[in-house]
Amino acid sequence: MKSLILSLALAASGCPRICEVPATRCNGPLVEVCGNDGDYHRALDCEQYGNWHCVPSDRGHTCEPVE
Repeated sequence: MKSLILSLALAASGCPRICEVPATRCNGPLVEVCGNDGDYHRALDCEQYGNWHCVPSDRGHTCEPVE
């Protein structure tokens, strides 16, 4: 019975937040932004622009050409 109550309590609490809005990050060639659900989501794929990669910037993360 105790395990059932614990399982229900954990399910009701939901998953822990991974990030806070408006955080951004690089995940390989991807620029990801934090969504309202507390998880990161792909915003840009830098490789779609050719020989570009994800880099930190003054406003978070962005795509820039590889020099």
